[in-house]
Amino acid sequence: MNNFQRITAIALMLSWVSCQQQNNQNTEQASATDTLSRGSYSSAAAVVNGNDTLRKFIRTADLKFKVADVITTTYAIEDIATRNKGFVTSSTLNNNVAAFSTTEISMDSTLETTRFTTANTMAIRVPDTLLDATLKEIGKSITYLDYRIIKADDVSLQILANNLARQRLRTSENRLEKTIEKTGRKLPETSLAEEQLLDKKEKADAKTLSNLVLNDQINFSTIHLSIYQRETVKMEMVFNVDNSRKYAMGFGLKLRESFMQGWDILSAFLISLTRLWALFLFFGLLYAGYRALIVFRKKDFSR
Repeated sequence: MNNFQRITAIALMLSWVSCQQQNNQNTEQASATDTLSRGSYSSAAAVVNGNDTLRKFIRTADLKFKVADVITTTYAIEDIATRNKGFVTSSTLNNNVAAFSTTEISMDSTLETTRFTTANTMAIRVPDTLLDATLKEIGKSITYLDYRIIKADDVSLQILANNLARQRLRTSENRLEKTIEKTGRKLPETSLAEEQLLDKKEKADAKTLSNLVLNDQINFSTIHLSIYQRETVKMEMVFNVDNSRKYAMGFGLKLRESFMQGWDILSAFLISLTRLWALFLFFGLLYAGYRALIVFRKKDFSR
């Protein structure tokens, strides 16, 4: 084997190795993309741990993904929420127009072409114990997953802080009530003490309401969904109003149309006259009789 053959063989081998490495990289990237778009719908953060009774988690999920048909998927997700004892809190369906164009096909027709993308933004709430199952059911409609964010925020300390603050406010309320009863309602300080008492009661009620809101968010997880589909092209043939004068009749056609209308009028008149033949016959016979009578009288006078 000469030097040229050796160099050629080495070059071919290096090219083959480079192609294999590129194919392996493409396969790894495709595998990673496929994993992201097909299997990453749920998370350990969406699963309730029944053994943990101390912590209180507010679980939320945010997903953006592509589907085959937005409207069909929207109905399917609404059914999924109902089956999992949840409900839909918002659903905003819209078409985003990317381009619009018109093409004149003929003198009286125009083709309108619209390129648009259908999308929907939804928010649903389901029991926290069914969050994981709901996400897996929604995942069956996904053709490509843009992102998935699942959070589990521990609010047990916040609930505890609200309870402690409420207890302190209740204790302060009791002291103020006793002070007001002892000092009597005729003292000038009584009005100020009552205002302070009302303020503490309002703060205690606010802490109670805050805990109610937190408990509601704990019991029902919120899922925010952003759904879209492939761009759609709609083509519609419409009447071309702007070119209506272009296909109007010319002078020759108008003249022919006028002649035909005149002939129609004359024909209608002649046909109407034929309907009066009996009347014409009567007057004709009457006229003939009158002429015969005149001729007869002239003969008598000549004798």
